[in-house]
Amino acid sequence: MICVVICLKKVMEVGGKKLDKDLPNSSDEVLPPHCQPCSNDGELLPAEGFCETCAEYLCDTCYKAHTIPTPSRNHVLLDKKQILRNSFNTKVKPKPSLCTIRCTEHPEEIVKFYCQTHDSVVCGVCALRNHQQPCSCEYIPDLKHVQTYKDTTEYQDILSRMKTIETHADIYIADVGEIQASNDEEIQISLHDIHEFRKAINEYIDRREKELLTTVKQMRDKDQTIRDKHVQDLQTLETDVWKSRTNMSSLQNKTSDLFVTSKQIRQQVIAFEKYLQEHAETYTTPDFTFKRNDDLQRILFI
Repeated sequence: MICVVICLKKVMEVGGKKLDKDLPNSSDEVLPPHCQPCSNDGELLPAEGFCETCAEYLCDTCYKAHTIPTPSRNHVLLDKKQILRNSFNTKVKPKPSLCTIRCTEHPEEIVKFYCQTHDSVVCGVCALRNHQQPCSCEYIPDLKHVQTYKDTTEYQDILSRMKTIETHADIYIADVGEIQASNDEEIQISLHDIHEFRKAINEYIDRREKELLTTVKQMRDKDQTIRDKHVQDLQTLETDVWKSRTNMSSLQNKTSDLFVTSKQIRQQVIAFEKYLQEHAETYTTPDFTFKRNDDLQRILFI
């Protein structure tokens, strides 16, 4: 943040308006800028203090809030007198990209802190409620490794795992299609066997045929419903993974947002992998093979 020095010997015009004639006529006068947090919300309030840790000017309300035991309790604060006295000596480092992603638990709050203890990104409310001592919450834009996070093994691992999920989902979808063709073939064979058996025992098979065809249809319909559900869930999984990967790709130049998003999506990746594992273990298809009654078979060919 740059402290603005106004030389009143030269009349400046901004937006068609001249500076107030009653201002002191001195090139040494330094007027603190407005409160940055409030300016972000559209309010122009004069700065009453400065946080060297956050590199932000603060109004009276924000300055007092900064002194409350929060994740900012160890920040270095300067009051208004110190700002004016050290204005020419205060060097404010350029701020890295700010977080703009909202907390999943508190949508009204922005995620700003990283808890190293729990390896999670949190908002101020989360930090106060669930991440006090002995947790160590740090302001995300201040973390050096955030700026190079996309080059880390963790980030590359998230991308790789999501790609693997997509590949496996494609394979499972193809498997479901092959199973469907195999099932249809088995059904046709079973129907043929049913009709052949009926020739030997017409009256009996007329009744049994209806029962068997009904059972086969019910099994096929049930199996079709299950297969359709699996395909739909896998396609939804692919869509969710694609959206998450696209979201991460769009944040390549927003290092803090990329870090936060990756941490949030990392939990989703675990759920994606779990679902694929459950699909592989639980998906089965009924046996449509027709089996003749051994006792009746012996009777027919005595």
